[in-house]
Amino acid sequence: MSTPPGRGRSVLLIGNYPPPYGGIPTHLASLVPFLRVSGWTVNVLSLKYRNGPPEDVAGATIHGPMARGRTEKVQLLARNAGYLLREARLLRLAPWEAYRATELLSQARAIHLRQPIDVIAAYHILPAGLAGSWIGAALDVPLITTVFGEFHADARLSGPLAPLARRVLERSAQVLSCSDHCAASVRLSGFAGTARTLYFGIDTQRFAPAPRDEARRAWGLPVDAPIVLYVGRFDEEMGARVALEAHERLLQIHPTAVLMLAGRRGNLSDEIEAAVRTRPELRRIASDVPDERLPSLYQAADVVTVPSLNARACLGLAIAEAMACGIATVVSDAGGGREVCEDGRTGRITPAGDATALAAAVGALLADAATRAAYGEAGRRSARDRFDVRATNEGMARLLSAAAR
Repeated sequence: MSTPPGRGRSVLLIGNYPPPYGGIPTHLASLVPFLRVSGWTVNVLSLKYRNGPPEDVAGATIHGPMARGRTEKVQLLARNAGYLLREARLLRLAPWEAYRATELLSQARAIHLRQPIDVIAAYHILPAGLAGSWIGAALDVPLITTVFGEFHADARLSGPLAPLARRVLERSAQVLSCSDHCAASVRLSGFAGTARTLYFGIDTQRFAPAPRDEARRAWGLPVDAPIVLYVGRFDEEMGARVALEAHERLLQIHPTAVLMLAGRRGNLSDEIEAAVRTRPELRRIASDVPDERLPSLYQAADVVTVPSLNARACLGLAIAEAMACGIATVVSDAGGGREVCEDGRTGRITPAGDATALAAAVGALLADAATRAAYGEAGRRSARDRFDVRATNEGMARLLSAAAR
């Protein structure tokens, strides 16, 4: 038997660990046990994990934010003043960002004392990548930085913070992104190098076709009505309002169509909840769906819509999850959506923010069962071939091993 590539090595991952689930937490929830089985010692520094002592999860140690008083925070900043002063001409950070980067550095040093870290993987430039670059320099450890939509979402990173972002990228042994679209965004900082694309995958065994009626009964949905599903945060930029407006237009063509909105709370939560209360027979809502129940939501739908509005949307795991379940998708032409949904083969692409076009595309699919089925079959094959999580985990393990040498 060959020796696993990570045998005897230690990795520090800096990124949010679930709950709640999302792109990075879902990725880490799968990657962590894969690395452990491959022989890695794994520590995760999570910005949003619950406060308290480190926890052992899936054989890895998960470290959440430390509960510190004001005096302790000041002392921590003072101990790391050298880093802050050295970067002073580049740092135009909010106090929380500066503090969180120094806290992550302090936690990493404590971990390194117990068992030397061989490689660091940081997710997002701020604060994870910044902290990773400081940790890497302090401990002489290579860094892999993964960027997402932050260059499109945070104007500072291509403006006043561009030198800082560029420095983090230049200090990285490898720069990654989860889509070609967001890999190209590193140019906005003036970074002369390139970012490599490693698609974030999904579990295509869990997300798979299943009996529709059974899934609908599990969610209390009508068995015979057309069901349209929106999955995403209840935010403007995710297109939640566009999904609502499109449904109003869709009802003119399919008056019994039901819109199911599923996702985490966001800036449109109150508006969405009010809309559902006015037409509960035609609009349903499922907030903070447990990860284990998410596949059954897709399996209950006829069409899944992902109407993201801006370039921040790197990929859209909801698109791949729907495709893996054999469901036709309608995706907006924003961000990296086109890298997942193939227009006219696995779904349809519509202009971002165009509720009329979204309603027309969904309506046409609801009226054409044969096309829906063809898109679903092609989508299932595409998801298995291009977005299986095992390929993501194996690719990440290879990159970590190469950087750690």
